[in-house]
Amino acid sequence: MPELNEKKICLLFTNCHGGRIQQILRTHPEFSEDYKIIYYRADLRKAPLQEELKNCSLFIYQYLNEKKWKKLSSENLLKVLPKSCTSICIPKLSWRTFWPLWVQDPLKTDDPSYPYGRHPYGDSFLIEKTDRYEKKEKIIDEYLKLDLSKYYNLDKALTDNYNYLKRNENSKDIDLGDYIIENFKKKLFFAVMNHPCLDLLYKEVNFILNSLSYTTLKSLPANDEVEDWDYYLPIHPSIVQHFDLKFLDDDSLYYQYGTEHSFSDYVSDYIENRMYLKKNYKRHQIGKLKKLFRHILFR
Repeated sequence: MPELNEKKICLLFTNCHGGRIQQILRTHPEFSEDYKIIYYRADLRKAPLQEELKNCSLFIYQYLNEKKWKKLSSENLLKVLPKSCTSICIPKLSWRTFWPLWVQDPLKTDDPSYPYGRHPYGDSFLIEKTDRYEKKEKIIDEYLKLDLSKYYNLDKALTDNYNYLKRNENSKDIDLGDYIIENFKKKLFFAVMNHPCLDLLYKEVNFILNSLSYTTLKSLPANDEVEDWDYYLPIHPSIVQHFDLKFLDDDSLYYQYGTEHSFSDYVSDYIENRMYLKKNYKRHQIGKLKKLFRHILFR
């Protein structure tokens, strides 16, 4: 049992959102005084220690089903918690609606400057065009003229996204689906499809604080205590037009790794970067294999 004056244990078992949630919770003086926050990234498949679970006072988690996650499933972890523990299920927030062209790019290289690549979120149109070695200026012109509403049922995508947010495991304790749908035209809620912006995460944290009878926090710009996401994925103009997004215009800039880029600058840089990778990919792969063989031979 915890000693007198020892902080209670708050376990966060979530995806990458948990890092920002942890930072926000730590800015709350009373909560920080009461709780020691321990964060585990569920998607890295590292479970909290049994001792931590058995002594946990507050368990904040995203639902994971038993069929896929086995020992890491919510059902299994919740069984270990003491009866006195408060558990709060937070939503897995995702927003594919603005980025229907998103795919995993098969072309990946290691770059110390960008651990996940200069542009970590692949674009199916730009991938296809650069794979065909079409000229950069031609690709840019076609891409900017593209009307995605002719190729995708964007309204259905919006409905599907809403239904995902309203699924029981995403709305059981904290329901943000209606708030997002009612306000997504007025304010940017996602930096990329799986990274909710800080304002939305503050709202989520305030739900947690309210349920525990703490005062709420105000949403503040990123600072030393709470880090913003380092990459914002631009939204295609035809998406902006279709949904009549009020927070974007032709002069809007997107923050990426310390600098800001217009949509056209992003497209140009994406094409240049991927063409460079196409040209140097084989050489890079050979270098990686040589390094691996040296490691095996001389370890």
